Amino acid sequence: MTALPGSLGDLVARAEGLPIYCTAPLAVHPALIGAVVGSFRREFPLAEFVTARGLYRDSDDWRARWPRERERYGAGIVVTRGEGRPEGADPFAGLVGEHVVGIGVGLEIEDLDRLGRPVGWHAVVFPASYWLARFAVELLPEIHSSRFARLLPAPDAQPLRPVIGPSPFVWAA
Repeated sequence: MTALPGSLGDLVARAEGLPIYCTAPLAVHPALIGAVVGSFRREFPLAEFVTARGLYRDSDDWRARWPRERERYGAGIVVTRGEGRPEGADPFAGLVGEHVVGIGVGLEIEDLDRLGRPVGWHAVVFPASYWLARFAVELLPEIHSSRFARLLPAPDAQPLRPVIGPSPFVWAA
């Protein structure tokens, strides 16, 4: 059976049997990312979903290992939790709140995309959640290590190919 373009099933198929890297900003509680990734594992028991949280001792360990390890992943999934939801907003009426990632997650998204790997976004607006295959990564006006960029729906983007705004990262040729 062919998966719907842009669906989680499409991302799993495009990973071509390689592990799928699941990452989240530090603001996402480990139990939440565990529950989300657990649901992916139940839906696709033959796929390998790797949770980034706990893989690295600290940011120095991540910086040392990520450049060597990123090529082993066939796809990526970013899990966010909406912050600052307006009072009275219905979480089932659509994506609300700010979905922000730190510099590490921003770099992971950019690296996976640059390698041609599909990247999806699983946005949680408790108690609802949304799968977005078409999204953009937009740098925040003031960058901090934990508040680097926001993720936004981008209906005109290619499925599982995030639109990445101007990058502060400079790649060696």
